[in-house]
Amino acid sequence: MSKAHFEIKHFRDAWNLGFDKQVLPIIEGTKRPGVRWENGLWGCPPDWWNSLRLREDQLDQVQSFYGNKLPSMGFRCEQILFIDVDAVDPRLIVRIEQILIDVLGYLPPKRWGRRPGYMLRLAKSMKSLAKVYLPKDESSGETQAIDFLGEGRQFVVAGRHKDQPEIVYWWEGGLPRFTDLTIVTEQQIRDIYNRIAALPGADAAKVVDFDHSKAMAGEGETAPAEQVRAVVMGCMPNDGPYDDFEKWMRVCYAIINAIGPAEGYHLALDWTMTWHGDLDIAKAEKAIIDFCRSPRGDSGYKTLLHFASKQSGWTAVRKVESATAAEVWFLDEPEPEAAPQPDAQPRQEDAREQKAKPEPFTPIPFSDLDNAPPIDWLVDEMIPHGELTCFYGDSRAFKSFCALDLAHRIVHRMPDWAGMKLKARKGTHVVYLSGEGIQGLARRHKAWNQHHEIAKDNRNADRLLLIGDQIALVEEREVRTLAKAIGGYAKGKPVDMIIIDTFGRAIGDNENDTDVMRKALNCCETLARTMRTTVLLVHHLNKKGLIRGNTSLFNGANTMAEFSRSDEKLETVMTATKVKDSKEGDQWQCVFIMEKVADSIVPTFIKRMTADQREARQSRASARSELGQSNLADVLAALNELPQRRGTVKQITAKLDGKLTRRTVQDKIDILIERGLVKQSGIQVVHGGRGIVYQAENATLGDDPGGKE
Repeated sequence: MSKAHFEIKHFRDAWNLGFDKQVLPIIEGTKRPGVRWENGLWGCPPDWWNSLRLREDQLDQVQSFYGNKLPSMGFRCEQILFIDVDAVDPRLIVRIEQILIDVLGYLPPKRWGRRPGYMLRLAKSMKSLAKVYLPKDESSGETQAIDFLGEGRQFVVAGRHKDQPEIVYWWEGGLPRFTDLTIVTEQQIRDIYNRIAALPGADAAKVVDFDHSKAMAGEGETAPAEQVRAVVMGCMPNDGPYDDFEKWMRVCYAIINAIGPAEGYHLALDWTMTWHGDLDIAKAEKAIIDFCRSPRGDSGYKTLLHFASKQSGWTAVRKVESATAAEVWFLDEPEPEAAPQPDAQPRQEDAREQKAKPEPFTPIPFSDLDNAPPIDWLVDEMIPHGELTCFYGDSRAFKSFCALDLAHRIVHRMPDWAGMKLKARKGTHVVYLSGEGIQGLARRHKAWNQHHEIAKDNRNADRLLLIGDQIALVEEREVRTLAKAIGGYAKGKPVDMIIIDTFGRAIGDNENDTDVMRKALNCCETLARTMRTTVLLVHHLNKKGLIRGNTSLFNGANTMAEFSRSDEKLETVMTATKVKDSKEGDQWQCVFIMEKVADSIVPTFIKRMTADQREARQSRASARSELGQSNLADVLAALNELPQRRGTVKQITAKLDGKLTRRTVQDKIDILIERGLVKQSGIQVVHGGRGIVYQAENATLGDDPGGKE
């Protein structure tokens, strides 16, 4: 394959990865079409380049135009800002990358093969920023500068650069999909610019910080971003853009108007992602971008309060609404009171705020519950979103294997678990806190992927997160630190479950203490509520076969499931001992078998029995037991009726007039011998055959100390 054809393949790769608005050809050895493409001045044929956008049916024409030359591929900076680091000092490059990580929380896609560059995705295009000139490199004497390329500019993605003969081949880790790029706000870009401009020896005027929270709606329609996020994410379940498009659109506009388009875009997208139906993320994202570009001033923060109160009630809204920035992750912790200033007169604003503060214990009518949303199930009719769940059993019951199986299924958005519908959110994460070490988890993870044929490069696999540090669940500050760490990693994406394995290690040695257990449960419930996630505890039984620790755990959890293992084979039975508000009730069972895969085992769901089915099965077993007991008494009575209370199986069967088969009689005799009610008493020859003679030791089963069959 020629180099030219190889580059044409990259044009198609970029097109298929969603960069159809950005991809364009660049003449070899130049930077043309240059910085004036926005005016249609490409400066070179063919004529269709003046359309300013490369259509898919025009990709093949690039090759015919170039002939044997190697076309380079560029990206126009449309919804993209490219940070072109024209520097050779490795220490300077490291400092710039650290600035990017500090502001964004991650390192954006990096171009390699030449001096580095970093690509950032925007909600809408922005103008270029002034170039920042840095001190010359000491070793080479070359000039160093940082360019922030925005609207009207382009950069080389693959091919040759005019200043360097070798090929700028590709991107570190591969060119990402456009929709997978995290959208960066203009404020973040300006923060990056200002930090770079503040480096020693930099020569550039700092960009003045700006405020995106100016109202686009009427007075009183704006609010602090943290307060708006708390109300939207904490009190407004999402009905989905397809179920009620008008409402979804109004909420998105209200969010954007309340906190501005930069932060409003992120919050509107985060809220949209909480919908559990099939969601076309790219389509929804495009619509939100259009909302940001063409704002409607007919809604704002008051609109959000209206929707939130309809769905969650005013009590919940007012509690969340009063949360400060420090309380967003942990709403139950009060902010420390500031020391009073001597002789300070209260401001009029403070007086108005005090007057508007809602009274505690505000009643709401029961009729408001008619509009309450349905229960949001993660595992249908078993595990709800945002609640506390516990898997418990002895140390050999495979409960950790089943919890890890559930975690994998959530991040891969499989349709069911244990025969029940699974409703994981798109792009969701699951966090597994292992307090018993992480060595064995690697084998279990590898075996699960092999069993379910999950490729190593599957992008969903990165959403299953492992934390090997031991957490102290009774320490509220430590739980807050955990919540912030998880939230920072997820970057606004949902977290459907946090698994704590084991609960006993997380609360320490005082698990029987009521106060310790109550504090741990409060931390778990607050973690679940503030992060809108399910907290799953994995717990053990004590020596008496009862759940360890204080009984507050059973009372406080929404769902309790006991795991019991069959010693005869690799099988475990999960029994739902408590499921609050489920139409299915509790006491139903699911059966898993453990299949050996590689160096580990993987649970496979076999069957499920409802409480009625279990009761019917137990009734049949009881009936069989009673029938067996009756047959046992009949065999013993028949033997006692024979002369000298002695006889063979054939004689006993004849005495029963065919009620039981000879084989059944033999089985009953064996049981009676085990219980000491019958013994062997020699061998008898009857019509040329030989038969064992049995002697009755007791007249009835009532004398049997062995109990039931």
